[in-house]
Formats: sequence, structure tokens, C-alpha cells
Amino acid sequence: SISVTGHSLGGGMAAHTAISFQLVKGWKLDSVFYTFGQPRVGDRNFSKWFARHFPGWLRSVHWNDPVPQQLYQSMCLD
Repeated sequence: SISVTGHSLGGGMAAHTAISFQLVKGWKLDSVFYTFGQPRVGDRNFSKWFARHFPGWLRSVHWNDPVPQQLYQSMCLD
């Protein structure tokens, strides 16, 4: 099996890599994934879809780290 992990932008890339490996290529991935400081990679609908396909995804972020908030902040600008 394959483990997927990442830090900061690498965490976001890990999420897209997991989709590509498991759902597109059909490769078997570990059931638990770890990312640290991962920015959001999609909206609420994507988050729900992703959680259904990758229930073991563990995204660890610090409450004061600006990187994980980037997508949210850019989507909320007028």
C-alpha cells in the first residue's frame, strides 16, 4: 500500500494525489493519511465528498497559521 502525507502546500498536493492514485489509477492507499498545515483545497461540497472517499484523512493545523485559511479568505472577499 501507499502512504500519502504532506506539509503546507504539500498537504494540499497530497489530497489531490490521493484522489489521483486511488480513484483514477485504482491504487491501494493506506487507510490513514496525515497532513500538517494543509490549506483548504475545495469548498464545503468538496470537503463532504472527500470525507466520504477518504475517511481516515487527518488534517492538523495551528489555529493561528495563515496558510490553512487561504482558500477561505480568498473566497470571502467582496
